[in-house]
Amino acid sequence: MSTITAPTAEPGLERLARDEFLDLVCDDVDLLRAEFDALIAASWDDPPGRRPPSPPQRPAELPHAYRRPAPVHSGPEEVVDPSTAVARQRGPPRTETG
Repeated sequence: MSTITAPTAEPGLERLARDEFLDLVCDDVDLLRAEFDALIAASWDDPPGRRPPSPPQRPAELPHAYRRPAPVHSGPEEVVDPSTAVARQRGPPRTETG
């Protein structure tokens, strides 16, 4: 298999050609912008369109069908006789001093 090699120029001539090319491209702002835009367009897809706005997190007021029903009372409250009710101590335990 044969290999093709590019002819090599003198290092000074390569540098001169590169510098002249860069001067030519950089001096023309419109050409520079067009080349840059072409590189970017070839490298990336178009940006995605705008997303639709998000729905509100919580509606201001729930529709009637979704409201919590009022508590239902089935009758009068149960009356408890204090003399027979089991008392629950709510505070710290009593200590006997003696």
